[in-house]
Amino acid sequence: MHSATASPADNRRTCSLEASICQPFSEPAYLSIGSAHRPCGQATLYPSPTMLQGRLRRNMLTTAAVRGLVGEFNHTIALEPDWQFAIAYGLNGVGKTKFLELINASINLDLGGLALAWFTRLDLLADNGDRLTVSKVSIAAETDDEPVERVTYQLIAEEQEELVEWIAPLEEDLSLRRRIQRNTPYVPVPGSPTLWRDPHDGEIIEYSELRERYSPHFPSSRRSVRTSPPDALKAFLARNKTYLIETQRLASVPPPNNRSRVDSQSSPKWNVEAYAGDLQQRIERSLADNSLASQRLDRSFPRRIIDQQVEDAMTEEDIREQYQQQDLHRRRLVDIGLTSAEMDVPLPAKELKDWQRAVLTTYLQDNAQKLSTFDDLLLRISLLEELVNARFLRKEIVIDARNGLTVRSLTSGHPIPASGLSTGEQHELVLMYNLLFRVEPGTLVLIDEPEISLHVTWQKSFLADVARVADLRGFSFIVATHSPQIIGKWWSRTVELGPGENA
Repeated sequence: MHSATASPADNRRTCSLEASICQPFSEPAYLSIGSAHRPCGQATLYPSPTMLQGRLRRNMLTTAAVRGLVGEFNHTIALEPDWQFAIAYGLNGVGKTKFLELINASINLDLGGLALAWFTRLDLLADNGDRLTVSKVSIAAETDDEPVERVTYQLIAEEQEELVEWIAPLEEDLSLRRRIQRNTPYVPVPGSPTLWRDPHDGEIIEYSELRERYSPHFPSSRRSVRTSPPDALKAFLARNKTYLIETQRLASVPPPNNRSRVDSQSSPKWNVEAYAGDLQQRIERSLADNSLASQRLDRSFPRRIIDQQVEDAMTEEDIREQYQQQDLHRRRLVDIGLTSAEMDVPLPAKELKDWQRAVLTTYLQDNAQKLSTFDDLLLRISLLEELVNARFLRKEIVIDARNGLTVRSLTSGHPIPASGLSTGEQHELVLMYNLLFRVEPGTLVLIDEPEISLHVTWQKSFLADVARVADLRGFSFIVATHSPQIIGKWWSRTVELGPGENA
């Protein structure tokens, strides 16, 4: 692997090891609230707790090494301590996609995926020194049948004095897959190791979600104490999450003639309707959190007004400045339908009296806490709109509390159905939405061939866009690509996966 040495132009923004989720691009990163943009290095009106957590937290996988991939390849990918991302490239057939799928299957206990994977050993190293080894061997069957394969997890953790070992119950998971396919409408998506589809309504879902949903309903597939992973292994997997974004992210199965009209019009894994419903639920939860915070503060407001000391009150200048900032923040929330248009208490134009300063100090402090309940959602929505709308041609996404997410024509102002988006636009929406709303902080995101259906211009800005999302959400990522445009100036972050040993 090339060294991580970067030029001064590549490091205009400096990050310490403790805050190593960084974005060392030559242009400054910007967070948007409405139409106002400010560099990340400057104070935002209301910094999101999620944003702060994202910048400070690592606690994730840093190295993956595989042996015997598809029977012959040995590969290693490593993230240096101050790297936010790494890039894997190589010839077709060396197993880039298989490598990412194997990492994801191992961390997410996708035993069916592990059963299908062809490998000898996978080593995963976390930034705290914990090491997980997943190995696969063939053992003789008790009968004259073909040999059976066994997958073994071995964990060496700092807090564990002894090696933690677990033999994965592959047959149990395969049995569950068969039962799900026989007894539910879901079927595997061709070409994808993790996606299943309901042909009746077009819903596409991760197998891990199906496993959680249906395993309690099939008694013979319930995991016994004997086959359940040890607590230490569960803790490691929970701390070191991965999220795979496949080339099949727009997967759909051509419907047979006897399927419904609704099914024949259903499109990608995550279509506009799915986003709309998901965002509506997120907005509803945010409104509920705001309501609880408001009720709590309002109950104690009279007492705190009485206790407020004049000498502790804000200056009139600070009060007017805070009032103006909160008004700007509120206007952005109004666009999404999260709050009313006007501040509850208008400021008098004349000079404030001491008792007024004391009351307004408490009021503005309360208002800041109430508005902060929307910070996380607002930052994500603003960045999604900015990134996606910069790519869409004569159309834009619109997000509000009533509809969740819609696509609208800039020419006519009318809504546009999912079928009105180009494949590249669908890919952009799917990718950015998943990264902003479905990836948890501290996750290692694995992105397979993002250049699919993306215009060359979009490819050139891809890493910068994803790095902005990663900076906000607090994740690192590995990109497997064939595209020189994706790599751009970041050859120092690349590792070539070739026929030989690259470890």
